[in-house]
Amino acid sequence: MSVPWLSEGTPGAASAPRAARNVIWNLAGGASAGVLSVLATPFFVARLGLASYGIVGLWITLQSMLSLLDLGIGPAVIRLIAGASGAGARERQRDVVRTLEVGYLLVGGALAAIGTMAPRMLSAWSSHGPVARDSAASGALQLIAVALAFQFPGLLYQNALMGLQAQGRMNALQVAGNVGRFGGGAIVLQWRPDIEAFLTWQVVVALLQSVAGHVSFWRLVGRDRAHVRLRLFGEVRRFAAGMALTSILAVMLANADRLVLGALAGSAALGAYALAFTAAGALQLAIQPFYRAFFPRFAELIAAGSSEARLWGEYVHACATLAAGIVPLAVVGAVLAPALLTAWLGRADPTVVTSFRLLLCGGGAAGLVWLPAAMQQARGWTRLHAGMIAGALIIGLPLLPSTIAAFGTPAAALLWLLHGFSGLTLELWLMHRRIFVGRLGTWYRIVLVPPLVIATGVAAAGLALGPAQLGRRAGLAWAALVLVGAIVPSMWFALRRASFAVGQTPVTRDA
Repeated sequence: MSVPWLSEGTPGAASAPRAARNVIWNLAGGASAGVLSVLATPFFVARLGLASYGIVGLWITLQSMLSLLDLGIGPAVIRLIAGASGAGARERQRDVVRTLEVGYLLVGGALAAIGTMAPRMLSAWSSHGPVARDSAASGALQLIAVALAFQFPGLLYQNALMGLQAQGRMNALQVAGNVGRFGGGAIVLQWRPDIEAFLTWQVVVALLQSVAGHVSFWRLVGRDRAHVRLRLFGEVRRFAAGMALTSILAVMLANADRLVLGALAGSAALGAYALAFTAAGALQLAIQPFYRAFFPRFAELIAAGSSEARLWGEYVHACATLAAGIVPLAVVGAVLAPALLTAWLGRADPTVVTSFRLLLCGGGAAGLVWLPAAMQQARGWTRLHAGMIAGALIIGLPLLPSTIAAFGTPAAALLWLLHGFSGLTLELWLMHRRIFVGRLGTWYRIVLVPPLVIATGVAAAGLALGPAQLGRRAGLAWAALVLVGAIVPSMWFALRRASFAVGQTPVTRDA
Protein backbone atom coordinates (compact mmCIF):
# COMPACT_ATOMS: atom_id res chain seq x y z
CA MET A 1 0.00 0.00 0.00
CA SER A 2 1.42 3.36 -0.98
CA VAL A 3 1.38 6.40 1.23
CA PRO A 4 0.13 9.29 -0.90
CA TRP A 5 2.11 11.90 1.02
CA LEU A 6 5.33 10.10 0.13
CA SER A 7 4.43 9.58 -3.51
CA GLU A 8 6.47 11.19 -6.26
CA GLY A 9 5.54 14.76 -6.93
CA THR A 10 4.09 15.57 -3.55
CA PRO A 11 5.60 18.30 -1.39
CA GLY A 12 8.47 17.03 0.69
CA ALA A 13 8.62 13.60 -0.93
CA ALA A 14 12.27 13.92 -1.86
CA SER A 15 13.29 15.01 1.62
CA ALA A 16 11.31 12.40 3.56
CA PRO A 17 13.99 9.65 3.41
CA ARG A 18 16.70 12.12 4.48
CA ALA A 19 14.57 13.40 7.36
CA ALA A 20 13.87 9.83 8.47
CA ARG A 21 17.57 8.99 8.34
CA ASN A 22 18.38 12.10 10.35
CA VAL A 23 15.86 11.15 13.04
CA ILE A 24 17.33 7.65 13.26
CA TRP A 25 20.87 9.00 13.45
CA ASN A 26 19.83 11.43 16.19
CA LEU A 27 18.19 8.61 18.12
CA ALA A 28 21.42 6.61 17.91
CA GLY A 29 23.57 9.56 18.95
CA GLY A 30 21.37 10.44 21.92
CA ALA A 31 20.92 6.84 23.04
CA SER A 32 24.65 6.14 22.98
CA ALA A 33 25.32 8.67 25.75
CA GLY A 34 22.49 7.39 27.94
CA VAL A 35 23.27 3.68 27.51
CA LEU A 36 27.02 4.06 27.97
CA SER A 37 26.52 6.27 31.02
CA VAL A 38 24.17 3.74 32.65
CA LEU A 39 26.55 0.85 31.92
CA ALA A 40 29.70 2.68 33.00
CA THR A 41 28.46 4.35 36.20
CA PRO A 42 28.59 1.28 38.51
CA PHE A 43 32.14 0.56 37.35
CA PHE A 44 33.21 4.18 37.83
CA VAL A 45 31.80 4.17 41.38
CA ALA A 46 33.51 0.86 42.20
CA ARG A 47 36.92 2.03 40.95
CA LEU A 48 36.83 5.62 42.23
CA GLY A 49 34.63 5.51 45.33
CA LEU A 50 31.69 7.81 45.98
CA ALA A 51 33.78 10.85 46.92
CA SER A 52 35.76 10.92 43.68
CA TYR A 53 32.71 9.93 41.66
CA GLY A 54 31.12 13.14 42.92
CA ILE A 55 33.74 14.98 40.84
CA VAL A 56 32.77 12.86 37.82
CA GLY A 57 29.16 13.88 38.45
CA LEU A 58 30.23 17.53 38.47
CA TRP A 59 32.01 17.02 35.13
CA ILE A 60 28.89 15.41 33.59
CA THR A 61 26.67 18.23 34.91
CA LEU A 62 28.95 20.94 33.53
CA GLN A 63 29.05 19.14 30.18
CA SER A 64 25.26 19.22 29.98
CA MET A 65 25.26 22.97 30.69
CA LEU A 66 28.08 23.81 28.27
CA SER A 67 25.71 24.75 25.44
CA LEU A 68 24.39 27.67 27.51
CA LEU A 69 27.75 29.40 27.08
CA ASP A 70 27.21 29.88 23.36
CA LEU A 71 24.42 32.37 24.17
CA GLY A 72 22.11 31.12 21.44
CA ILE A 73 24.78 31.21 18.71
CA GLY A 74 24.45 27.44 18.12
CA PRO A 75 20.85 27.55 16.82
CA ALA A 76 21.76 30.68 14.84
CA VAL A 77 24.61 28.74 13.17
CA ILE A 78 22.19 25.96 12.21
CA ARG A 79 19.72 28.47 10.76
CA LEU A 80 22.36 30.46 8.83
CA ILE A 81 24.03 27.39 7.32
CA ALA A 82 20.77 25.57 6.52
CA GLY A 83 19.38 28.75 4.96
CA ALA A 84 22.36 29.40 2.69
CA SER A 85 21.31 28.76 -0.91
CA GLY A 86 22.27 29.66 -4.45
CA ALA A 87 25.67 30.03 -6.07
CA GLY A 88 27.29 31.60 -3.00
CA ALA A 89 25.95 29.10 -0.45
CA ARG A 90 29.24 27.34 0.23
CA GLU A 91 31.12 30.61 0.55
CA ARG A 92 28.57 31.91 3.06
CA GLN A 93 28.70 28.68 5.06
CA ARG A 94 32.48 28.83 5.23
CA ASP A 95 32.41 32.49 6.27
CA VAL A 96 29.85 31.82 9.02
CA VAL A 97 32.01 29.17 10.66
CA ARG A 98 35.31 31.00 10.16
CA THR A 99 33.84 34.15 11.74
CA LEU A 100 32.38 32.36 14.76
CA GLU A 101 35.44 30.17 15.32
CA VAL A 102 37.14 33.22 16.80
CA GLY A 103 34.46 33.68 19.45
CA TYR A 104 34.30 29.98 20.35
CA LEU A 105 38.08 29.78 20.72
CA LEU A 106 38.07 32.85 22.98
CA VAL A 107 35.41 31.31 25.23
CA GLY A 108 37.35 28.04 25.28
CA GLY A 109 40.45 29.97 26.31
CA ALA A 110 38.50 31.68 29.08
CA LEU A 111 37.37 28.30 30.40
CA ALA A 112 40.97 27.08 30.43
CA ALA A 113 42.02 30.25 32.29
CA ILE A 114 39.35 29.62 34.91
CA GLY A 115 40.89 26.18 35.36
CA THR A 116 44.19 27.73 36.40
CA MET A 117 42.32 29.56 39.18
CA ALA A 118 40.81 26.36 40.56
CA PRO A 119 43.43 25.70 43.25
CA ARG A 120 42.98 29.21 44.70
CA MET A 121 39.19 28.88 44.66
CA LEU A 122 39.40 25.45 46.24
CA SER A 123 41.63 26.79 48.98
CA ALA A 124 39.05 29.45 49.79
CA TRP A 125 36.36 26.74 50.07
CA SER A 126 38.56 24.23 51.92
CA SER A 127 36.47 24.33 55.06
CA HIS A 128 33.31 23.23 53.26
CA GLY A 129 33.86 19.50 53.33
CA PRO A 130 36.20 16.52 52.93
CA VAL A 131 36.05 16.54 49.12
CA ALA A 132 37.10 20.19 49.02
CA ARG A 133 40.01 19.51 51.39
CA ASP A 134 41.29 16.66 49.21
CA SER A 135 44.34 17.94 47.34
CA ALA A 136 43.47 15.75 44.35
CA ALA A 137 40.30 17.78 43.85
CA SER A 138 42.43 20.82 42.92
CA GLY A 139 43.99 19.08 39.94
CA ALA A 140 40.63 17.51 39.05
CA LEU A 141 38.94 20.89 38.76
CA GLN A 142 41.76 22.13 36.55
CA LEU A 143 41.36 19.13 34.26
CA ILE A 144 37.58 19.56 34.09
CA ALA A 145 38.03 23.18 33.00
CA VAL A 146 40.57 22.22 30.32
CA ALA A 147 38.34 19.39 29.03
CA LEU A 148 35.39 21.79 28.75
CA ALA A 149 37.64 24.37 27.05
CA PHE A 150 38.60 21.83 24.36
CA GLN A 151 35.03 20.56 24.04
CA PHE A 152 33.39 23.97 23.60
CA PRO A 153 34.65 24.73 20.04
CA GLY A 154 33.35 21.31 19.04
CA LEU A 155 29.81 22.61 19.63
CA LEU A 156 30.29 25.01 16.71
CA TYR A 157 31.19 22.19 14.31
CA GLN A 158 28.38 20.01 15.68
CA ASN A 159 25.84 22.73 14.94
CA ALA A 160 27.44 23.47 11.58
CA LEU A 161 27.11 19.82 10.56
CA MET A 162 23.47 19.89 11.67
CA GLY A 163 22.93 22.97 9.50
CA LEU A 164 24.41 21.08 6.54
CA GLN A 165 22.05 18.22 7.49
CA ALA A 166 25.08 15.93 7.65
CA GLN A 167 23.59 14.47 10.79
CA GLY A 168 24.89 11.00 10.13
CA ARG A 169 28.43 12.33 10.29
CA MET A 170 27.65 14.55 13.28
CA ASN A 171 26.13 11.70 15.28
CA ALA A 172 28.93 9.32 14.29
CA LEU A 173 31.32 11.79 15.88
CA GLN A 174 29.10 11.97 18.96
CA VAL A 175 28.92 8.19 19.28
CA ALA A 176 32.70 7.94 18.89
CA GLY A 177 33.14 10.66 21.51
CA ASN A 178 30.79 8.91 23.94
CA VAL A 179 32.58 5.60 23.44
CA GLY A 180 35.86 7.39 24.08
CA ARG A 181 34.58 9.19 27.18
CA PHE A 182 32.87 6.26 28.88
CA GLY A 183 34.47 3.17 27.34
CA GLY A 184 37.96 4.66 27.23
CA GLY A 185 37.44 6.11 30.70
CA ALA A 186 36.60 2.62 32.01
CA ILE A 187 39.82 1.25 30.48
CA VAL A 188 41.85 4.02 32.08
CA LEU A 189 40.28 3.33 35.48
CA GLN A 190 40.93 -0.40 35.12
CA TRP A 191 44.57 0.44 34.57
CA ARG A 192 44.77 3.22 37.16
CA PRO A 193 41.83 3.98 39.50
CA ASP A 194 42.62 7.66 39.87
CA ILE A 195 40.35 10.66 39.21
CA GLU A 196 43.14 12.73 37.65
CA ALA A 197 44.04 9.93 35.22
CA PHE A 198 40.37 9.62 34.28
CA LEU A 199 39.98 13.36 33.66
CA THR A 200 43.27 13.59 31.75
CA TRP A 201 41.79 11.06 29.36
CA GLN A 202 38.66 13.21 29.06
CA VAL A 203 40.84 16.17 28.03
CA VAL A 204 42.34 14.03 25.24
CA VAL A 205 38.91 12.86 24.03
CA ALA A 206 37.50 16.41 24.05
CA LEU A 207 40.42 17.69 21.98
CA LEU A 208 40.20 14.82 19.48
CA GLN A 209 36.44 15.23 19.06
CA SER A 210 36.71 18.97 18.40
CA VAL A 211 39.51 18.41 15.88
CA ALA A 212 37.46 15.69 14.17
CA GLY A 213 34.47 18.05 13.96
CA HIS A 214 36.67 20.77 12.46
CA VAL A 215 38.08 18.40 9.83
CA SER A 216 34.65 16.95 8.98
CA PHE A 217 33.02 20.33 8.42
CA TRP A 218 35.80 21.77 6.27
CA ARG A 219 35.97 18.63 4.14
CA LEU A 220 32.26 18.97 3.37
CA VAL A 221 32.27 22.66 2.45
CA GLY A 222 35.68 22.73 0.78
CA ARG A 223 38.91 24.35 1.85
CA ASP A 224 38.65 27.46 -0.29
CA ARG A 225 39.52 30.72 1.39
CA ALA A 226 37.05 31.70 4.11
CA HIS A 227 36.67 35.22 5.50
CA VAL A 228 35.91 36.68 8.89
CA ARG A 229 32.83 38.85 8.40
CA LEU A 230 31.94 40.72 11.56
CA ARG A 231 28.60 41.82 10.10
CA LEU A 232 27.42 38.23 10.64
CA PHE A 233 27.27 38.98 14.37
CA GLY A 234 24.74 41.69 13.59
CA GLU A 235 22.68 39.26 11.52
CA VAL A 236 22.42 36.71 14.30
CA ARG A 237 22.29 39.06 17.31
CA ARG A 238 18.53 39.21 17.85
CA PHE A 239 17.87 35.58 16.96
CA ALA A 240 20.75 34.36 19.15
CA ALA A 241 19.50 36.48 22.06
CA GLY A 242 16.04 34.97 21.72
CA MET A 243 17.40 31.43 21.58
CA ALA A 244 19.70 32.10 24.55
CA LEU A 245 16.71 33.32 26.57
CA THR A 246 14.75 30.23 25.53
CA SER A 247 17.60 27.95 26.65
CA ILE A 248 17.98 29.69 30.01
CA LEU A 249 14.24 29.53 30.67
CA ALA A 250 14.16 25.85 29.64
CA VAL A 251 16.95 25.04 32.11
CA MET A 252 15.02 26.86 34.84
CA LEU A 253 11.86 24.95 33.98
CA ALA A 254 13.68 21.63 33.96
CA ASN A 255 15.07 22.13 37.47
CA ALA A 256 12.67 24.43 39.35
CA ASP A 257 10.25 21.68 40.37
CA ARG A 258 12.94 19.63 42.10
CA LEU A 259 14.61 22.63 43.70
CA VAL A 260 11.35 23.82 45.25
CA LEU A 261 10.30 20.32 46.30
CA GLY A 262 13.67 19.64 47.92
CA ALA A 263 13.48 22.89 49.88
CA LEU A 264 9.89 22.29 51.04
CA ALA A 265 9.54 18.56 51.50
CA GLY A 266 13.00 17.19 52.18
CA SER A 267 15.21 14.52 50.67
CA ALA A 268 12.78 11.57 50.87
CA ALA A 269 10.10 13.35 48.83
CA LEU A 270 12.73 14.66 46.43
CA GLY A 271 14.11 11.15 45.95
CA ALA A 272 10.69 9.72 45.07
CA TYR A 273 9.99 12.54 42.64
CA ALA A 274 13.49 12.27 41.12
CA LEU A 275 12.86 8.60 40.33
CA ALA A 276 9.66 9.52 38.51
CA PHE A 277 11.43 12.39 36.74
CA THR A 278 14.21 10.08 35.53
CA ALA A 279 11.72 7.52 34.22
CA ALA A 280 9.62 10.16 32.44
CA GLY A 281 12.79 11.54 30.87
CA ALA A 282 12.63 8.68 28.36
CA LEU A 283 10.23 10.89 26.38
CA GLN A 284 13.09 13.27 25.63
CA LEU A 285 14.95 10.49 23.84
CA ALA A 286 12.07 10.40 21.33
CA ILE A 287 11.50 14.16 21.06
CA GLN A 288 14.97 15.66 20.64
CA PRO A 289 15.93 13.70 17.50
CA PHE A 290 12.92 15.13 15.67
CA TYR A 291 13.75 18.70 16.63
CA ARG A 292 17.37 18.29 15.60
CA ALA A 293 16.32 16.81 12.25
CA PHE A 294 13.54 19.21 11.33
CA PHE A 295 14.71 22.60 12.63
CA PRO A 296 17.43 22.84 9.95
CA ARG A 297 15.05 21.35 7.38
CA PHE A 298 12.42 24.02 8.04
CA ALA A 299 15.10 26.74 7.90
CA GLU A 300 16.36 25.38 4.58
CA LEU A 301 12.86 25.36 3.03
CA ILE A 302 12.03 28.86 4.27
CA ALA A 303 15.32 30.32 3.01
CA ALA A 304 14.78 28.64 -0.37
CA GLY A 305 11.40 30.37 -0.74
CA SER A 306 9.37 27.14 -0.71
CA SER A 307 5.64 27.45 -1.18
CA GLU A 308 3.37 27.55 1.83
CA ALA A 309 1.78 24.30 0.65
CA ARG A 310 5.13 22.54 0.77
CA LEU A 311 6.01 24.01 4.15
CA TRP A 312 2.63 22.99 5.53
CA GLY A 313 2.94 19.47 4.18
CA GLU A 314 6.40 18.88 5.65
CA TYR A 315 5.45 20.52 8.93
CA VAL A 316 2.28 18.46 9.42
CA HIS A 317 4.03 15.25 8.40
CA ALA A 318 6.83 15.86 10.90
CA CYS A 319 4.40 16.75 13.71
CA ALA A 320 2.17 13.74 12.99
CA THR A 321 5.12 11.33 12.96
CA LEU A 322 6.44 12.71 16.25
CA ALA A 323 2.98 12.51 17.85
CA ALA A 324 2.56 8.92 16.66
CA GLY A 325 5.58 8.04 18.76
CA ILE A 326 5.34 10.14 21.91
CA VAL A 327 1.56 10.12 22.48
CA PRO A 328 1.48 6.30 22.77
CA LEU A 329 4.58 6.44 24.99
CA ALA A 330 2.91 8.93 27.33
CA VAL A 331 -0.53 7.28 27.36
CA VAL A 332 0.62 3.67 27.70
CA GLY A 333 3.24 4.70 30.25
CA ALA A 334 0.63 6.51 32.35
CA VAL A 335 -1.93 3.70 32.20
CA LEU A 336 0.56 0.89 32.87
CA ALA A 337 2.77 2.88 35.24
CA PRO A 338 2.61 0.37 38.12
CA ALA A 339 3.81 -2.49 35.92
CA LEU A 340 6.59 -0.40 34.38
CA LEU A 341 7.87 0.93 37.69
CA THR A 342 7.70 -2.52 39.28
CA ALA A 343 9.78 -3.90 36.43
CA TRP A 344 12.33 -1.12 36.93
CA LEU A 345 12.43 -0.66 40.71
CA GLY A 346 10.99 -3.92 42.04
CA ARG A 347 7.92 -2.19 43.46
CA ALA A 348 5.48 0.55 42.53
CA ASP A 349 5.49 3.24 45.21
CA PRO A 350 2.20 5.21 44.93
CA THR A 351 3.96 8.58 45.12
CA VAL A 352 6.37 7.63 42.34
CA VAL A 353 3.52 6.23 40.22
CA THR A 354 1.40 9.38 40.49
CA SER A 355 4.38 11.67 39.88
CA PHE A 356 5.39 9.59 36.86
CA ARG A 357 1.90 9.81 35.38
CA LEU A 358 1.68 13.58 35.78
CA LEU A 359 5.17 14.11 34.36
CA LEU A 360 4.32 11.95 31.36
CA CYS A 361 1.19 14.02 30.72
CA GLY A 362 2.97 17.36 31.05
CA GLY A 363 6.15 16.27 29.28
CA GLY A 364 4.23 14.59 26.45
CA ALA A 365 2.12 17.69 25.84
CA ALA A 366 5.23 19.89 25.93
CA GLY A 367 6.99 17.54 23.52
CA LEU A 368 4.26 17.97 20.91
CA VAL A 369 5.06 21.70 20.80
CA TRP A 370 8.76 21.22 20.00
CA LEU A 371 8.23 21.06 16.23
CA PRO A 372 5.82 24.03 16.17
CA ALA A 373 8.54 25.87 18.11
CA ALA A 374 11.09 24.71 15.51
CA MET A 375 8.92 26.19 12.74
CA GLN A 376 8.66 29.48 14.65
CA GLN A 377 12.42 29.59 15.23
CA ALA A 378 13.22 28.66 11.63
CA ARG A 379 11.33 31.83 10.67
CA GLY A 380 13.32 33.86 13.19
CA TRP A 381 10.41 34.14 15.65
CA THR A 382 11.71 33.25 19.12
CA ARG A 383 9.57 35.38 21.43
CA LEU A 384 6.43 33.25 21.49
CA HIS A 385 7.96 29.99 22.70
CA ALA A 386 10.26 31.76 25.17
CA GLY A 387 7.30 33.76 26.45
CA MET A 388 5.24 30.61 27.00
CA ILE A 389 8.01 29.00 29.07
CA ALA A 390 8.37 32.23 31.06
CA GLY A 391 4.61 32.32 31.59
CA ALA A 392 4.60 28.79 33.01
CA LEU A 393 7.35 29.77 35.45
CA ILE A 394 5.74 33.09 36.44
CA ILE A 395 2.36 31.48 37.10
CA GLY A 396 3.53 28.12 38.40
CA LEU A 397 6.37 28.97 40.77
CA PRO A 398 4.26 31.03 43.22
CA LEU A 399 1.66 28.25 43.23
CA LEU A 400 4.07 25.39 43.85
CA PRO A 401 4.43 25.71 47.66
CA SER A 402 0.69 25.73 48.35
CA THR A 403 0.02 23.05 45.72
CA ILE A 404 2.65 20.72 47.17
CA ALA A 405 1.32 21.35 50.69
CA ALA A 406 -2.22 20.50 49.58
CA PHE A 407 -1.61 17.55 47.23
CA GLY A 408 1.80 16.21 48.17
CA THR A 409 4.95 15.36 46.21
CA PRO A 410 3.31 14.66 42.82
CA ALA A 411 2.05 18.26 42.70
CA ALA A 412 5.61 19.35 41.91
CA ALA A 413 4.75 18.38 38.31
CA LEU A 414 2.52 21.47 38.13
CA LEU A 415 5.10 23.42 36.11
CA TRP A 416 5.27 20.73 33.45
CA LEU A 417 1.49 20.48 33.24
CA LEU A 418 1.18 24.25 32.86
CA HIS A 419 3.90 24.40 30.22
CA GLY A 420 2.63 21.41 28.25
CA PHE A 421 -1.06 22.21 28.10
CA SER A 422 -0.61 25.95 27.63
CA GLY A 423 1.70 25.10 24.73
CA LEU A 424 -0.84 22.77 23.14
CA THR A 425 -3.59 25.36 23.43
CA LEU A 426 -2.54 28.99 23.82
CA GLU A 427 0.84 28.80 22.06
CA LEU A 428 -0.56 26.92 19.06
CA TRP A 429 -3.51 29.31 18.84
CA LEU A 430 -1.19 32.34 18.86
CA MET A 431 1.13 30.70 16.35
CA HIS A 432 -1.69 29.92 13.93
CA ARG A 433 -2.84 33.52 14.02
CA ARG A 434 0.42 34.35 12.23
CA ILE A 435 1.71 31.14 10.61
CA PHE A 436 -0.54 28.73 8.69
CA VAL A 437 -3.55 30.84 9.51
CA GLY A 438 -6.82 28.93 9.70
CA ARG A 439 -5.20 25.47 10.00
CA LEU A 440 -5.17 24.96 13.77
CA GLY A 441 -8.20 22.68 13.65
CA THR A 442 -6.60 20.67 10.84
CA TRP A 443 -3.42 20.33 12.92
CA TYR A 444 -5.39 18.91 15.85
CA ARG A 445 -7.32 16.50 13.59
CA ILE A 446 -4.20 15.20 11.85
CA VAL A 447 -1.57 15.35 14.58
CA LEU A 448 -3.20 14.99 18.00
CA VAL A 449 -6.56 13.23 17.82
CA PRO A 450 -5.65 9.97 15.99
CA PRO A 451 -2.75 8.82 18.20
CA LEU A 452 -4.57 9.97 21.34
CA VAL A 453 -7.70 7.95 20.52
CA ILE A 454 -5.75 4.89 19.34
CA ALA A 455 -3.31 4.87 22.27
CA THR A 456 -6.06 5.37 24.86
CA GLY A 457 -8.07 2.46 23.44
CA VAL A 458 -5.09 0.11 23.19
CA ALA A 459 -3.81 1.03 26.67
CA ALA A 460 -7.25 0.50 28.21
CA ALA A 461 -7.48 -2.89 26.52
CA GLY A 462 -4.00 -3.76 27.72
CA LEU A 463 -4.94 -2.86 31.28
CA ALA A 464 -8.17 -4.87 31.13
CA LEU A 465 -6.75 -7.95 29.41
CA GLY A 466 -3.40 -8.10 31.16
CA PRO A 467 -2.88 -10.95 33.64
CA ALA A 468 -3.51 -9.94 37.24
CA GLN A 469 -0.16 -11.10 38.57
CA LEU A 470 2.95 -10.62 36.46
CA GLY A 471 6.60 -10.80 37.40
CA ARG A 472 8.99 -7.99 36.61
CA ARG A 473 10.09 -9.37 33.25
CA ALA A 474 6.63 -10.50 32.22
CA GLY A 475 5.15 -7.13 33.22
CA LEU A 476 7.74 -5.28 31.17
CA ALA A 477 7.16 -7.56 28.19
CA TRP A 478 3.39 -7.02 28.40
CA ALA A 479 3.82 -3.24 28.59
CA ALA A 480 6.17 -3.33 25.59
CA LEU A 481 3.63 -5.38 23.62
CA VAL A 482 0.86 -2.89 24.43
CA LEU A 483 3.12 0.00 23.45
CA VAL A 484 3.90 -1.56 20.07
CA GLY A 485 0.19 -2.20 19.61
CA ALA A 486 -0.45 1.52 20.11
CA ILE A 487 2.49 2.92 18.09
CA VAL A 488 2.07 0.83 14.92
CA PRO A 489 -1.51 1.87 14.09
CA SER A 490 -0.79 5.43 15.24
CA MET A 491 2.17 5.66 12.87
CA TRP A 492 0.20 4.14 9.98
CA PHE A 493 -2.69 6.53 10.57
CA ALA A 494 -0.32 9.51 10.87
CA LEU A 495 1.26 8.79 7.49
CA ARG A 496 -2.13 8.31 5.85
CA ARG A 497 -3.72 11.39 7.37
CA ALA A 498 -0.72 13.61 6.63
CA SER A 499 -1.37 13.06 2.92
CA PHE A 500 -4.54 15.13 3.23
CA ALA A 501 -2.46 18.17 4.18
CA VAL A 502 -0.91 18.26 0.72
CA GLY A 503 -2.53 20.76 -1.58
CA GLN A 504 -4.19 22.72 1.21
CA THR A 505 -2.50 26.09 1.05
CA PRO A 506 -2.65 27.90 4.38
CA VAL A 507 -2.12 31.60 4.86
CA THR A 508 0.89 33.12 6.59
CA ARG A 509 0.69 36.71 7.75
CA ASP A 510 3.82 38.80 7.69
CA ALA A 511 5.10 39.99 11.03
